[in-house]
Amino acid sequence: MAMYPFESLRSSWDHLYGMVARGVTGAPNELRWDLDVHDTWLSPQLALGMTCGWPLITQLLRRVRVVGTFLYAIDGEVGHTYRSVIVAREAVTVADLANKTLAFSSANSLSGYVSMMSLLPTGHNAWPGSTVETGAHLLSIDAVREGRADVASIDALTWTYAQQNFPDVLQGLVIIDRGPVVPHLPLIANVATTDEALDDWRTAFAEGIRNPALAGTLDRLLIQGFVALDASDYEAALNPLRRVGL
Repeated sequence: MAMYPFESLRSSWDHLYGMVARGVTGAPNELRWDLDVHDTWLSPQLALGMTCGWPLITQLLRRVRVVGTFLYAIDGEVGHTYRSVIVAREAVTVADLANKTLAFSSANSLSGYVSMMSLLPTGHNAWPGSTVETGAHLLSIDAVREGRADVASIDALTWTYAQQNFPDVLQGLVIIDRGPVVPHLPLIANVATTDEALDDWRTAFAEGIRNPALAGTLDRLLIQGFVALDASDYEAALNPLRRVGL
């Protein structure tokens, strides 16, 4: 679950995982936080992990198995999709900032780069202005707030977690636009995971999230449910964004 590695939320992720893993034979007893999440995606030791939708359809198809994703409560709505938030220091349009500096987490980030590029006119396969690659959404927020960049596209869940847990980092920033509707980050398992084991994970999440003992934990994580999805669901949702040329 290290795609959202906020220290203040780790115990909640640990609690959620621990409750769910009880329903999966042979599942690790606890989450690992000491690994680079990108190194885990294709690891033969991966039991359960989280990735970004764009690497899933561009790098990981048929190399991992998709378990599903969570239903999150964001902006008063509950669902398995979201729109990234485009932020700047002043209320202008994306067109006004197209020749300015973009801060982005990584070039294969669905929220941080692909969603931003999708807002530009057809034919752009690179940001027209200068760029700063930060490595993380929170660092992109810092870059815009501190004036090292002019605009950034931020994962909506990261933005909402920041609003609730450390709002000071958002001071001076405004939302000027939203990205396209895309599915939330997929939970994945090793490609060798059997159909039976995949169903076990899906059942464990669906049933575990209804456990009253998780109510407070789920509230902190903004999770309201779970939906089983396949890689084909992500392909169908994200293939229209391939026009950005990534």
